[in-house]
Amino acid sequence: MVVRKKYDHWGIEITTWNKTNVVAYVACDCGQLARRELRKYNHFKCSSCKKEYKLSNGSYIEIGAGKN
Repeated sequence: MVVRKKYDHWGIEITTWNKTNVVAYVACDCGQLARRELRKYNHFKCSSCKKEYKLSNGSYIEIGAGKN
């Protein structure tokens, strides 16, 4: 399982010292940041590769990883 880095609204990585910050971005597989979608709780989408991620059991996983 891949542990993805989380970032706040200003692009600062969320660590143990600032874990109360709201997650606004998640590191994508393509190297870019996947942005949180409006009106969707814990749902993120990358603007460059269009992959989508969601929070599941404390980690961010890719949605629809098996379909092409």
